[in-house]
Amino acid sequence: VGLCRSALAAEANDNGASAAVDGGAVGGLLALGRELLRLASEGGAQPLVLSKVSRQVDIEAHDTLQRQRRLQQLQESSRCHTCPLRAAHFEQSMTRSSVAAEIEDLDKELGSESL
Repeated sequence: VGLCRSALAAEANDNGASAAVDGGAVGGLLALGRELLRLASEGGAQPLVLSKVSRQVDIEAHDTLQRQRRLQQLQESSRCHTCPLRAAHFEQSMTRSSVAAEIEDLDKELGSESL
């Protein structure tokens, strides 16, 4: 107990606080420490063990995030963002996409009618 109080007092002095340490706080920490020791001795407190699957998911999520960042940087560095005709080009692209989708739908419709 004396060691804990002196350590807390030293930390308080290092932080510019007064040397007086709240006895209630020290008592609470000691009670918490005792409870943790009791749980550990009874086998109730087990360390957290991450499975290989969990680690693999974390690695895959990190890789996906890195890939997303690279693609965003590539997209943001495109010359298209500074093009004065950007709006017209966007409209042309949307028109081409909708025409291509309509052609694909008609191909499917004709394919199913010919059966």
